Amino acid sequence: MEGNKIGAYLKYAVGEIILVVMGILIAISVNNWNESRKKLQFEITILENIQQDIIFDKIDLKLNLEYIKVVLKNEQRFFNFMLNDQMEPSDSIGYADVLGLDLFVAFQKSSFNNLQNNDIGLVSSNPLYKKIARYHDFYVRSMIMLENKNNFFSTYDNKVFYFKKHFKVIDQKSSIEISSETSEDIWEQEFKRYDFIIRDVNLLKADEGFKIILSESIFITTLKIDFYEQILIKIEELNSDIEDELILLKN
Repeated sequence: MEGNKIGAYLKYAVGEIILVVMGILIAISVNNWNESRKKLQFEITILENIQQDIIFDKIDLKLNLEYIKVVLKNEQRFFNFMLNDQMEPSDSIGYADVLGLDLFVAFQKSSFNNLQNNDIGLVSSNPLYKKIARYHDFYVRSMIMLENKNNFFSTYDNKVFYFKKHFKVIDQKSSIEISSETSEDIWEQEFKRYDFIIRDVNLLKADEGFKIILSESIFITTLKIDFYEQILIKIEELNSDIEDELILLKN
């Protein structure tokens, strides 16, 4: 108390407290900044991974779509032959392609699953998050049901039944070459398959059951092509939206 030193001590103590508080606040701010940076970098990484996944989805879907278009073209040619009076089939009909095959789709979902397993607010743009979720919850699930799990959309077994009746296998193979408009989007594929020839044209053309199966197969194949094209459009839109968001996050 002597010499009025208490005032100086109080000022010193208050100054120390202020310095401690400022240090704590600065430390909290630095920590928050570091956490924000980490969260931002994680958001960028996961969006880039999702973008890469949907690009791989696009490649696989376009491969399937190109083959389905080949099947449809040959189904239509063969169906026209079945309905008209022409007794000699056109050489442009690929019977193996009329028969087709059951396809399988495999989607890249690890990055989306990683997103779902983390904070829902990880993607700062809620509209973008909804578009990503919509793509997986509707389009991906629907395509899996269409190709992998729903026998209604598979006409292969029905056509095989009639192929056994009206065709025989010959010792000759045809090539199925599938590629997209640009080599950047899809790799080229070539398949070898044994060819068929018609046993009896008159019996074939008289088979009304086969005509029904073909007409239904053409209808279902057309529906498949439409849905494939829709999901590819959604992939393009989603890829563009993710790219725009990444530009904002990185700048």
